[in-house]
Amino acid sequence: MKKFLLSLIALLGVVSANAQELSIADVQIVPGSQATFAIVMNNETEMLFRDSEFHFSFPAGISPVGAAKGDQDLIPGDNLIDGDYRIAINDNSGKGIGGTFTVCYVTIEAEDGLAEGTYQATLTKAEMTAKPSADVYDVIKKNYENITFNIVVTNVLTLDENATSEFSVGVTANVLVKRTIKANTWNTIALPFAVKKDDFATIFGSDASVATFDSWNAEFVENEDGDYVPSAITINFKERKTSLATVLLAGTPYLVKTSKDISEFTMSQAALVEKKNVTSNFEEEEYIGETYNGAFVSTYIKTKVPNNGLFIRDSKFYYSSGETVLKGFRGYFDLGLVLDRGSQAGVKYSINVDGEETSVDGIEFVSSHGGVYTLDGKFVGRDVDLKKLQKGIYVIDGKKVAIK
Repeated sequence: MKKFLLSLIALLGVVSANAQELSIADVQIVPGSQATFAIVMNNETEMLFRDSEFHFSFPAGISPVGAAKGDQDLIPGDNLIDGDYRIAINDNSGKGIGGTFTVCYVTIEAEDGLAEGTYQATLTKAEMTAKPSADVYDVIKKNYENITFNIVVTNVLTLDENATSEFSVGVTANVLVKRTIKANTWNTIALPFAVKKDDFATIFGSDASVATFDSWNAEFVENEDGDYVPSAITINFKERKTSLATVLLAGTPYLVKTSKDISEFTMSQAALVEKKNVTSNFEEEEYIGETYNGAFVSTYIKTKVPNNGLFIRDSKFYYSSGETVLKGFRGYFDLGLVLDRGSQAGVKYSINVDGEETSVDGIEFVSSHGGVYTLDGKFVGRDVDLKKLQKGIYVIDGKKVAIK
């Protein structure tokens, strides 16, 4: 077993020792290639890191080759190689981190010809020291030892819409894609590899339709305060010919409609690439005189849709409060600040393909919530219709809300 030391330097705020939880998801890797896994921290309280070290033990044939920063709240310093591999992570101006976030990413490499199978790796020890800014608190120290996770060496990568950790791009492999698609309705889809016309017909059906994001526009009305707010937003798509040599470009989000339900499919020798977004700006001239940015954003793993993001689910448009989780290999719409101008519930949303209304046009607008809890901590559900809740005080997306 190969030993590996990862050293992190960052600032940690005041939390109880029990509020910290480390986890590492299993990682897949193709022989002769590299893969990356994440060290994830779940914090019940807003906090930052400082003076942390992670020690790993890897199986024969698997070697660490580097590490990188995690979420934006942590900024990497210089990589230091001195015996063991080390990476320094600097604090970000005293900015706190709450909830679940990635501390850092570790990249490993599998030897060419390594036998397929499941290999076990271990985080043998992790030390984190809390140093509160207020000297009235004691220094809190917590050790994490023997956290095991699997490294799956395989020639067929499984790309699962429910995955929470990124797979490695820049490799070519046979893949099994687990992505549910409902028949006879528009679904968003973003795949990390290109799909040529013959493969498209095999996967989605010879009668499937696909459309690409073209533009968007908004209509404005004057409210009682004399401000101009959006009353309607239309997202425009153009149908893409399925007779093209490459129907779906790698990493690009599309709409796709099939006549059959799909739960999974395979692709041989898929070249995996980074996510790509399709952007389009809307220039409002008559009332506001501003230009708004817009994008159709790809997801490969379960992803939080940002505040004001729009997504399609079950033939309805949903608005994200910033905590809504969207499954992988999909897309959502980020229309920037235009939705800040008024009540989202009063806006009509529609999608047009080649100027014609689709089955999603005129659908009910629904506000989507990341999670609803009672005050005593009981989970009520996600995407809950707040009008159907009993009167009382609830915790919604981490904030207390009174339902009358």
